[in-house]
Amino acid sequence: MKFSGWFLAVILGFLLFLNVYPDTDQDLFYQKVTFPNGSYAYKIKIGPNNDIIEIGISRDGDLNYFVNYPPKHEQIISFFSNGVIQSKIKKDKNEETQGRAYYFNENSGNLSSEYNYEDGEKKGTAVSFHDSTGRIKEVMRYNDNGELYFRKIFDGQGNLIKTEGSE
Repeated sequence: MKFSGWFLAVILGFLLFLNVYPDTDQDLFYQKVTFPNGSYAYKIKIGPNNDIIEIGISRDGDLNYFVNYPPKHEQIISFFSNGVIQSKIKKDKNEETQGRAYYFNENSGNLSSEYNYEDGEKKGTAVSFHDSTGRIKEVMRYNDNGELYFRKIFDGQGNLIKTEGSE
């Protein structure tokens, strides 16, 4: 899942198209925000509901993140400096992670782990994966307080190595 400059070009081209050929029911507004570390972001408001999309760019010109701000929560896709997706998460209005969150391996882009969050706390079942095989590395269970209470650990061939806690 690697994106390069074409990804940003397609998005900005689409937004330019909307600006040149606007629908009578939609407005388009964008703003460039520069951060102290030299990175910057484009915040784009579009449509009658003023939905916001934000595209973050590193000081080297690499895509850092992409955020969609719908009414109930933010949808965030973050990228490693090599263009591989780092994570896909949702955050509520209090900036707490909500729902299923996905994390990826920097080199391969393979899924490295997935967790479930409620009010910023890990809850329920979580899984991590071996990068080389894609097989399950760990299965973890978190209680309603976000505390890990059970874990199974597997080797790269899928053999159970260790069990900690009780189900």
